Amino acid sequence: MTSVVDENVLIVANDLTRRSQGLAPLCPEADDDCGIACADALYDLIENGRVGLDDGSEILEKYKQHCSFSGQPGVGDAFMRAVFERGYDDSWAERVSVRANGNFKLPESFLSCGFDNDDHLWIAVAHNASVTASVLNAVDSDYQIHAEELGKLDLTIVQLCA
Repeated sequence: MTSVVDENVLIVANDLTRRSQGLAPLCPEADDDCGIACADALYDLIENGRVGLDDGSEILEKYKQHCSFSGQPGVGDAFMRAVFERGYDDSWAERVSVRANGNFKLPESFLSCGFDNDDHLWIAVAHNASVTASVLNAVDSDYQIHAEELGKLDLTIVQLCA
């Protein structure tokens, strides 16, 4: 199965390191158990998984806003570095076309349902992947609020945090 990783998963995983350094977390609503779940999921994808990415590198650009190219010190940083280094390796990543004429390739019924426009990217990659894909989420409530609409797209949403 291919996994599409919402940027909030990387942020929450990195918050484990931020807390250990005495810094304020970027997602204070996520506790350490949530951070550990995110870190475990990212490690598993790096080592054993397959990721879905968009062909326009929008996902990498989103990751770059929150993570370090050095791959350190957090697990989110390590995952972003893996995406940068291995994002064109077909055995690890699928690059998916997600836009047509500048718009996301998603059904109009979904585009108008109220799901956060900033998160359409993750859904478009999973929806247009050549194999079954899941979306990994940590703290974004839109995935639960719009579970019915997401279900109509036949997507699996993996909620890493309660």
